[in-house]
Amino acid sequence: MARAIGSACLISAIVVGWRARESPQTPPPLTARDGVVTWSPAALASLRAQGLPVFVDVTADWCITCLSQ
Repeated sequence: MARAIGSACLISAIVVGWRARESPQTPPPLTARDGVVTWSPAALASLRAQGLPVFVDVTADWCITCLSQ
């Protein structure tokens, strides 16, 4: 019984490792459809003119808290 469980775990680990190697888990690129728009003064003015709420996500290269996300 213990051998069967051990074999099943080993086979599962091999299959999971093989699949992870075949298809890297990279997030899809963000698009305007996702609600994310590349910053530009014109884009901001356009969204504000439409009356849409705007959240500007600003980070800094020197900010340790900003970089940890």
